[in-house]
Amino acid sequence: MHIDNSISIDDFSQYAPIASVYALNLMGIEGRHKLLEQTILLSIASGITALTVNSLKYSTKVLRPDGTSYNSFPSGHTAIAFMGAEFLWQEYKHHSIWYGIGGYSVASATGLFRIYNDRHWFGDVIAGAGIGMLSAKFAYWLYPQIS
Repeated sequence: MHIDNSISIDDFSQYAPIASVYALNLMGIEGRHKLLEQTILLSIASGITALTVNSLKYSTKVLRPDGTSYNSFPSGHTAIAFMGAEFLWQEYKHHSIWYGIGGYSVASATGLFRIYNDRHWFGDVIAGAGIGMLSAKFAYWLYPQIS
């Protein structure tokens, strides 16, 4: 039995940490960077995440737990969620630790939903989480070098 047969919660929750950064901006809570710089950082991190995830998905050809396709490894939903959680943390850690806790909680739930719904193996989710976090961290390292 799947928790979300008609609407896949993880299809939406993967974007919640990213949306939170923009929502906090709209509420007037300033992040570490201005809106344009945040968007550039997010674009860099998203590009790195997408390139890494898709390269691995189509070279490893791991069968999904539900048997539908051979692109299970790594979890792209989880990678996006954890990239967003790290993005949220980097932008708002100077305000409160709770922004990071919230973002990483949603990202973790996204990964758990992917496992529960038989779309990914545990290792897929762990790899996706690592890829997402490292992609965001790399974007924050790279941005000052190129700007």
